[in-house]
Formats: sequence, structure tokens, C-alpha cells
Amino acid sequence: MNNGTEEVTKKFTFPEKVDNVRTSIKNIAQLLKEVKNNRRNSVEHDNEDRDDVIANFDLAYRHLEDASMRLGKVLQATDINNFDLDSNVKFPKEIEKPSGQCGQCLQKPEK
Repeated sequence: MNNGTEEVTKKFTFPEKVDNVRTSIKNIAQLLKEVKNNRRNSVEHDNEDRDDVIANFDLAYRHLEDASMRLGKVLQATDINNFDLDSNVKFPKEIEKPSGQCGQCLQKPEK
């Protein structure tokens, strides 16, 4: 016994771990945007190539967006809980039949 100082460790599921990483990436992306805007509006550092600095901030931001999207694809591909943790929106298990004749190919065969 640790005199009431036991550390409580929550065991996260795989989707929760992936979603936590996605949330961290989104937070970092927001921080990056703030740093970029501060640098863009700064009157200091006149000897730098500001266009190149801003372009590299933009590129870094796009890479973070891509990483977040790819982790979303990981969640979809594993289909463990079949939902997006950010929005708690359930994904449909089946493709709904679209209207029109082209939807006939997506219909389940009758038994």
C-alpha cells in the first residue's frame, strides 16, 4: 500500500489512444497557426525571408492535417468500435441504396 498515493492508470482502448494522438496533433496545429500569425505580424527579424518562413509554416500545418486525417483512416480501417470518437457519430454498417437505377447493383440479394 502506498499510503493513498497510488497512481491510477487508465487503460485506453486502441481507438481512444489513436484519438488522443489526433487531438494532440490538432492542438499542435492550432499552436503552429498562432506562432505563424505572430511571426507574420512581427516587426522584428527584418533580415529574414518572411515569405519562406510563412511558406514553411503552411507546409508544416498541412503535414499535421494530413497526419490527423491518416489516423482517422486508421480508425476506419480497424473498425473496432465503428465510430468517430471526436463526434460520436456512428458510421453506417451497410451502404444505403442510392436512388435511381444504378443503386440496383448495391442491393443485397433477396433470400
